[in-house]
Amino acid sequence: MTRAPDARRRNRAAVNAGPGGRTQAAFLVVVIILAVLSVLPYWTGRRIELLRREMEMTAIPALRLARTFELSLAMQTAAARGFAISGNPNLLIDSRVAAETGRVSLERLGKLVPEMGPSVQQEYAQVKRLADEWYAVTTVRRSPQPEGIRRGLPQQQQHFESLLAATTRMHTELETISRNLSRAIVDAQSSALTAMIVLFVLAIFAAATAAWMTWRQRLLVAQVEWAHSRAQRSAEEEQALRAAAAAVAAPITTDEVVRQIARGALDATGARGAFMGRFVDPDHLEVIAVAGADAPPLGSRLTYAGTAAEQVVRSRAPAILTSFDQVIENRTTIVLPMIDSEGAMGILTLIYDPGVEPHEIGPDALARASTFADLTTVALRKARLLEESEQRRQELQRLTDSRALLMRGFSHDLKNPLWAADGFLQLLEAGVPSPLTHEQKASVQRARRSLQASFKLVHDLLDLARAGTDTIELTVAPCDVNELLREVVEEHRASAESRKIGLVLKENGAIPELQTDSARVRQVIGNLVSNGIKYTKPGGRVELTAEVLPPSADEEQPWLLVHVTDTGPGIHPEEQEAVFQEFVRLNAAEQVPGAGIGLAISQRVAHALGGRITLKSRVGIGSTFTLWLPLRLSEQAPVERAA
Repeated sequence: MTRAPDARRRNRAAVNAGPGGRTQAAFLVVVIILAVLSVLPYWTGRRIELLRREMEMTAIPALRLARTFELSLAMQTAAARGFAISGNPNLLIDSRVAAETGRVSLERLGKLVPEMGPSVQQEYAQVKRLADEWYAVTTVRRSPQPEGIRRGLPQQQQHFESLLAATTRMHTELETISRNLSRAIVDAQSSALTAMIVLFVLAIFAAATAAWMTWRQRLLVAQVEWAHSRAQRSAEEEQALRAAAAAVAAPITTDEVVRQIARGALDATGARGAFMGRFVDPDHLEVIAVAGADAPPLGSRLTYAGTAAEQVVRSRAPAILTSFDQVIENRTTIVLPMIDSEGAMGILTLIYDPGVEPHEIGPDALARASTFADLTTVALRKARLLEESEQRRQELQRLTDSRALLMRGFSHDLKNPLWAADGFLQLLEAGVPSPLTHEQKASVQRARRSLQASFKLVHDLLDLARAGTDTIELTVAPCDVNELLREVVEEHRASAESRKIGLVLKENGAIPELQTDSARVRQVIGNLVSNGIKYTKPGGRVELTAEVLPPSADEEQPWLLVHVTDTGPGIHPEEQEAVFQEFVRLNAAEQVPGAGIGLAISQRVAHALGGRITLKSRVGIGSTFTLWLPLRLSEQAPVERAA
């Protein structure tokens, strides 16, 4: 009789309108709803697409390369120890191949690390240093002896544990970046959903068209959230593969994984043959991997229903049988079910030599066989998850493209009827076809003012959409800051005087000439001054000052700072970050007209100019908005800069 061998070898595997409008207010609601619906979904889809690309092009490849490095490290260690125990030269070759695979994976990961932040770069540098030490220690001669390898195992184990710990920390940082990207996608979707709910409430009192548009948008957001939740669930399930990285390395394809697992199970248990079967229907399974002798042919179909193997799968526990029905008769076999959270996937069967009795197979062999069955389950599950993830990605892409096309059409169609209505009102105001009475003319003028407010809102929303899609055009030229500030003050002086507000410019003769886009700078400062006048009570004061901030420990380059200070109500500290978000209006602004997007547009234009807007405010004292501008905008900057 032949017993299972005692030698153990490590193994490898591997997101208020009616039909015609009764009043001017109802018409204004229609305009607002259509304008927001035409811009918000496109912006959201663009933002999600950018985040998704970042995840696919950087985060996911980096995670895969890190996982491959972990698996190669485990494979190298397992093969080297196997050689030290058995002296099998094939295991030495496997160790060298695994080491080369690890080096290549680490080098490819190093090309992605510069794009992933300082924390990952620091962890990668630690891994790279330890990896160089590891490869220096584990590099073997062309003809090493097992005894020499065994003597170096304690030293190798220390290096292996240090490298494995550093690799785990790097992998954790990569997963944190991936989770942050997923969270950013969710935040973008939540913001869009909140805005759509508000529009839905308004659309209840508007025309059926506005109501339909709101419902359609909510449906699209729900579909994106469903796709994202499914992708997140798939990612969580794939984490089970990393738990096996320290023991088994997974090759590139699933077929290679299961073949190596079958061979490893054969060596580790002392069986004569092994095969893996995957269910193709409730009654049959297909042989997907074989190793050793006496196994059924690869690709053959075996009857499953009504056999002892079916009872093993139902019991969800491995079993030692004296035969595998009519396929393998009068031979001791171990049948192990491969089951995951979604049900049974197949079986792993080990075949022993004739004459080996069931009681001769020890519990260690059964436990090792169960480990290989679990590894096979993980590999097959991973293949299924990757296929489902790709299908969901394609579905999400189709949804995003459809929504972008729909919103572009809405934006174009909205302008024409507004311009036409304004044209008819111009004719009426001019006395065509007949002169108007004083009261009629005043009514027409009020209607035109309402239309002009609608035009401004549409233009602001389009500016916001462009700012969110990286299409802010810049024209870089010399800019006299003092002259620009004087012009801005004169433009807003009449508005300030009508509200009995003092508008003051404190000039600074030491301000140098800038290389920037004067029109965009004027746009930002003009919006800050306009806000200061709107939110300051009569008798208050709005003041403009400018200064140059030299380089320091906190700021590496010199900056031009333009301060706009008012004596308004001030902003609570917990609300200061929100003022730069789209469609956010604070309690103090409820009596002031506006859509809540001016500061959002200004912040993004400031980013395009290479700077930013900051805020300091005290409740009851006032606020200071500061525009930071670099003294020279990069000449290599493209005409269109990201917002």
